[in-house]
Parts: sequence; C-alpha cells; structure tokens
Amino acid sequence: MLENIKPSLTDGYKRSLIDSPSWTITYGVTEALIKKFNIKTMAEVGVCRGHHSAHLLEAMPDLNVYSVDPWGYFADEYENMYNYHTLADDEKIYQKARLLLEPFGKRSTILRLTSRRAASLIKEQLDMVYLDADHSYEGYKDDLNVWWRKVRDGGIFSGRDYGHPQHPGVARAIDEFLANSKGLKFNLEAGRVWWLIKPRGAESAVNEQNFKLKPPLARRLKRKIKRFFIIAPIKIKFLIKKIPGAKSAYQIFKKTAKKIWP
Repeated sequence: MLENIKPSLTDGYKRSLIDSPSWTITYGVTEALIKKFNIKTMAEVGVCRGHHSAHLLEAMPDLNVYSVDPWGYFADEYENMYNYHTLADDEKIYQKARLLLEPFGKRSTILRLTSRRAASLIKEQLDMVYLDADHSYEGYKDDLNVWWRKVRDGGIFSGRDYGHPQHPGVARAIDEFLANSKGLKFNLEAGRVWWLIKPRGAESAVNEQNFKLKPPLARRLKRKIKRFFIIAPIKIKFLIKKIPGAKSAYQIFKKTAKKIWP
C-alpha cells in the first residue's frame, strides 16, 4: 500500500471539480500515486465529464495528460446501470469536458477516440496509465492488454473499481491478467483504486489471442443503428431552419425512430 496516503489527503478533500464523495477518495489516491512516483505523462482512459483529468492537472502543474474517451459508446451493462446517461447526452458531456480541460493548454490532450484507436496514436511510452472506461469483462481485459504496452518500464499501471459489486468483470479481467503475468505486485487502495509497477523487460501480460477484440457483429450493428437514430435528430434539428421542408421531414424521422427505438 502507499505509505504516503493519509486520511488528510482524502478526507475532507474538496474542490469545485469534485461532485461525488467516492470520487473524492479516488482523486486523492491517484494524486498521491502521481506524486510518489513523480509521474509526468499519463493517459486517463475513460474520462466522461473530465473532472478527474482536470483535478490532476490542477493539482500538479508539471503533469501532462491524455484524456481518452469516445463520448459515444457505452457497454450494454453500463447503459443499463447508468440509465441517466444516454447516447443523446454524449455531445453535451464532451463539450463540458472540453471546456473544463481547455484552460490547461498543451498539458491536456483530448482524444475523442475508442480505446484501441487512441492507444495506436500515442507513440510515446507513458509514465502512467489509468483505466476507468469499459467496465465489462471483455472491454476491461482488452484495455489491460492494449494499454499495458503503452506503459514504460518502471511505470505505473492503474485503474479503479476492482471488487466493485456492480462491476464483477473488472476484478475477473484483472485476476486473469495477473495470473498470466510474472513478477507483478498488485496493490489495492481506498476507493477501489488498484495499481502495479511494470517491471523492466516485462513481457506482454496477456496473450492477444485470449481476447475478444470485438463484440459479435450483430451486437455491433445494433449499437450503430441505435446510435444513428438517437444522434441524427440532434444534428438534423440545426438544419431545419435552413432547408425548405426540413421540419416536416424531421417530424417523420422522429416518428420512425420512436417506432424502432421506443
């Protein structure tokens, strides 16, 4: 466990960026990790509203953060669990996150991409990677394999929600990751934040062939169709006033969308 994580760092830790007591603990633990290991470059995979990235950038002026999130895709179990967050909200959430991170200038790099695509574009080895994206078993284990390769030797690999009763896939994926690894010391902190140090010369911890890299085709098509009928009306409404007859066409489109996705 981290020796320098003390109650004073997490208890009563209040900033305007924090909107959840559980996140208050998480932010304090992550900040302590970064300070302890002198982290300069990191990626946060799974950003949502941007509060965590903003907190870390505000607290540590020498830190550079890649904030990775597609803002447009959630695993089915995530959609069902957080039913207040729909695909129609993604653009608004992204814009709020962008505005929140904008003041940090070049120290903040937003990558509105899928996890795999973002990892392929980041060429440098990172001091730290923090996983808080797809919490399904398949999604989390894929992120473990993909982002493990982006952590430099001696760097920190971390995330949250290990052992969370609503996210059993996280612990399952991590346990398999550790079982296929050698010489990794797993640490679990307050707020269900986990972390480990990547040994020098470490082999890829998980066999790529053991991963389901993509959901079944039918499931992917269903998501794309669902996204189209939810997002398209948002974009179309901005064109209604400019195109003759667009209003009536828009109403027909909305009725069709409701029949397919009530």
